Amino acid sequence: MAAGIRPAAIIVTPKAQASALVASWSKYGLGSYILGRDHAMQIHALNGKAPQHSPTDEIHLLARTDRLEDLGLLWRSGDLVQMANCLGFPPCCATFLKTVVVEQRSIDTTWAMVGDHAQGENGARIADIANCAVNPLLSALGLRATPHRPCSFHCQATQSLAKIYGDLRAKLTAQSDPGKLLEILGWPLEWSSLHGIIEIKLPILKLCYEGDATASLYRVRLIGVAMPLDAAQGLDFPHRPPPRPRLRTDAS
Repeated sequence: MAAGIRPAAIIVTPKAQASALVASWSKYGLGSYILGRDHAMQIHALNGKAPQHSPTDEIHLLARTDRLEDLGLLWRSGDLVQMANCLGFPPCCATFLKTVVVEQRSIDTTWAMVGDHAQGENGARIADIANCAVNPLLSALGLRATPHRPCSFHCQATQSLAKIYGDLRAKLTAQSDPGKLLEILGWPLEWSSLHGIIEIKLPILKLCYEGDATASLYRVRLIGVAMPLDAAQGLDFPHRPPPRPRLRTDAS
C-alpha cells in the first residue's frame, strides 16, 4: 500500500509481533482494523490462505489511516466483491470470487480455475496444466506471487500483477536469490480433493487441509518447469522417476 499498488491488505501476524508492526505501519500513514475469527471464511476467501489460523495470530485489515473507518464499514457489510477490489484483485478475479465463493459457496477455488481443461480418468476428474503462468496452490504456506487467488492458471491480469510484486520484493528485500520464490512455484505439483480433504503433493513434501466435500476425486497436475535438487524418487507424479537399471551385456 505504501508503494501504491493496492488500497488495502489482510495481514496475519503473531500477537507477539503485532505491536511492533502497528508502530512500523504508522510511520507510513497506515493503520489496521483487527478482524474477528467469526469471519474466518471471508478472510480465507480474500486472503487465499487456509481457513484456520493459529490462536496466537492476529488478523489485521491494513489501509491508509484516512480510509480505515470506511473499510471497516465495508468489511462488516460482507460485500466480498467490493472488498476484493480494495485488496487489489483484478476485475476478472473479483467477479470469479463472487461466482465461486458467494454464489457456489465453495471453500476452495482451485477446481473452478481449471475451466475446460479437465477430463475423466477411472472415475476421477483430472486436469493437466502445462505452462502454468500463475500458481496459487502453495498459498497455505504463504508462498505465492500475488496476494489474491486468480480466476485461472493463465490469468493475464494476475501475471502482470505478479511482475509488479516481484519487482517490489526485489527492491525491498536483501535476498541472495530473489528468484527462489518463482523457482518453487515452478516445481511440478499435484492438487487433489476428495471427501472434504485437499492434498497437495510436491517433490519434497505433502500437505493437507480442509476443502469442499466431493464424492469423487478431483485432481490438478501442474507440470512444472524443473525438479528441485532434493526431489524424492517415486513412481507417481510429481516425484523424480527412479533411475532405470542398466542392461548388462556381460551376462553369460
